[in-house]
Amino acid sequence: MIQVCPRTYGPRIKRHNEIVEFVKSCVEKKGFKTMIKPSIRDPILGLRKPDLIIYDDDKAYVVDATIVSDLASMNAAHEQKIIYSLHSSILNGRISLFTLLKEV
Repeated sequence: MIQVCPRTYGPRIKRHNEIVEFVKSCVEKKGFKTMIKPSIRDPILGLRKPDLIIYDDDKAYVVDATIVSDLASMNAAHEQKIIYSLHSSILNGRISLFTLLKEV
């Protein structure tokens, strides 16, 4: 119910943002660089804004947090995020440009 109920929209977004900030602070303490919500335009998929890009001198990782209800399938939510956000070599190319890395 948390995914669709208008009453829980604000708390759900707040929890999502807190998780993203927590991950960001943890990886920065480990020496990684981060970018929050970069706008990445893909000519096929349109505008995409992954929650967080984590990178070092060798590799970049894309994080797109998902908050689902207790009854929802985490696997299904994960697959939907991949299809929506990350299913494009063009996006990987854009992220490579942001981070100056070859491997995303």
